[in-house]
Amino acid sequence: MVYDRNALDALDKANEASWNALAKKHAAKLKVPLPQTTLHVLTIAQYALDHPTMLDLRVEHQRQAMTALDAFYRNLSPEKLQTVNEALGRLVPDDQELETSDYLNRLVAELAHPIMMVELEGKQRP
Repeated sequence: MVYDRNALDALDKANEASWNALAKKHAAKLKVPLPQTTLHVLTIAQYALDHPTMLDLRVEHQRQAMTALDAFYRNLSPEKLQTVNEALGRLVPDDQELETSDYLNRLVAELAHPIMMVELEGKQRP
């Protein structure tokens, strides 16, 4: 993503969305630095996947979540920022009461779900 002033302003605005604010809250608890150059949800998801001992998910689900995360990063551009952010908003947990460990597990599981469904559908075809 090109980081001119307009792109950074757009990212700042996108990070004001409730799901990014919630990710920021959990990132603060874990002391995860949040770069200004990406969405908070992507940063905390990457952190969780980089620290798999924090997760109570099967390796397969972690792999599927990484595939989804890679796709979000590939599509993160000034032109697609709003679309990517809205898609994340539909996927990620928004429960303010979740403990950080539960939030991380739900976040990774929700990211993995679309990939899991595609892979399952592929296995069911004759």
